[in-house]
Order: sequence, then C-alpha cells, then structure tokens
Amino acid sequence: MISCPVCGKNFNISGEGIFECPACLSGFSVRLLSGFNVWDRRRETGFFRAFTISVCRITAEPFIFFNAVKTESSVWPAFLFCFMVFFSAALIKFAAYEVPAFLGLSFLAGPAEHLPEFLFRISSALIQPLKMLLITVFKASALHICIILFGGKGSVGSTFRIVLYSSVAYFALLIPVVGALVSLCWEIWLYMEGFHVAHNIPRSRSAWAVMFPILVFMLFVILGLLVFFSLTI
Repeated sequence: MISCPVCGKNFNISGEGIFECPACLSGFSVRLLSGFNVWDRRRETGFFRAFTISVCRITAEPFIFFNAVKTESSVWPAFLFCFMVFFSAALIKFAAYEVPAFLGLSFLAGPAEHLPEFLFRISSALIQPLKMLLITVFKASALHICIILFGGKGSVGSTFRIVLYSSVAYFALLIPVVGALVSLCWEIWLYMEGFHVAHNIPRSRSAWAVMFPILVFMLFVILGLLVFFSLTI
C-alpha cells in the first residue's frame, strides 16, 4: 500500500512503475526497491551502513521512506536512529571544533591550563544526544496534538516515527552561520511530507499542523514583549 503524493489517498500497488491515483487521477512513479526501511534490517545490512543509507534516503526521497515506516509496529528503531543522529552530530562537531581549539590553545599555553575545560566539553558532548532526544519526544507529543486538531488519522506511533526519523535535519546545524536556518526549514519540510503520508491528510493541512505551534509560540513572544515594554514605560 502507498499514499498518493498529491491527495494522500491510500491504495494498493503490485510493482514498480507509473501509477494513477484512483481518487485524484494524478500520475506518479514508484520505486519499490527503495521503499523498504533498511534501518529495520540493520543486522543483515550492517549497523553503520544501514544508518548511512537511511540518512541518505530520508534526505533524497522522504515520501518513499515515510511510506515504508508509517505502518511499522514499534517506535524503538526510530528512537535508536534518532539517538545515532544526535550522537554522530555531536561527535562530528566535537572533532571539528573542540579538538582543534584545544590543541591550538595547548600549543600556545600548555595543556594543563585548558584540560579541565576540555574535559567539561567532553561531558557536555556526551550529554547532548540524550538532551536532544528528550526535546524531540516533547516535540513529537505537541505535534501529534496539532495533527489531530487538523484531521490527522494516524497513530501516536506514526507521529513519533516521523519526528524521530526527521531528526536528520539536525546535521544541518554543523553548517557555519546558516546552519540553524537550514536545519529548521529542512525539519519543517520533512514533518510536512511525513505527516501528509502517515496521517493521510493533504499537504495543506499537514503544513498548518506543523506551523501552528510555531505561530502560537511567536504570538506568545510578541505578547510577552508588548507586556514587558508596557510595564517599563
């Protein structure tokens, strides 16, 4: 079974090729060979190879990937994948920024003076993946409420899988200067695509469900600033 990328209607297919949606009559191609979740087969494929392939597939073909995972029975593989994303990103950031900085300072002033700070940064890097995983859980819970408000039909597990697998956008934070903006836009796009597939709703509703908590947050910030300035004047 696959979802139409235009209207979200679910229907069965029998192979690869060009198909026409029975609801909206839109044509689209399907490649089943890339439609299974290789992360679920990490024991046969190899842990790190399956992780790398999954990151590439979520990035290049999220519609097909989310179709493959929307009916899975367990969310624990998605939790493990999300943790690996945060751990890998923290490791890359530490190796790219913290280690060269420590070596440069040690060369100039000696390692003993900067060693405590370096050890503190190591502990922070190890804690960061767990902290980000906890934030992702809260984010998935809030987004599921929004999805239900906008007509979502999928389960809580479907929402969590979309949010957890969409954590690949966290890698964009490694980009200097514009990393935060790229990561945010990429993450929003993956959520919209994933909820459209997993909850069988149009992309417009999926977009509103994703943007709703952001708009509410911005509204509270604006109201808070208005109250603050009104009290200080």
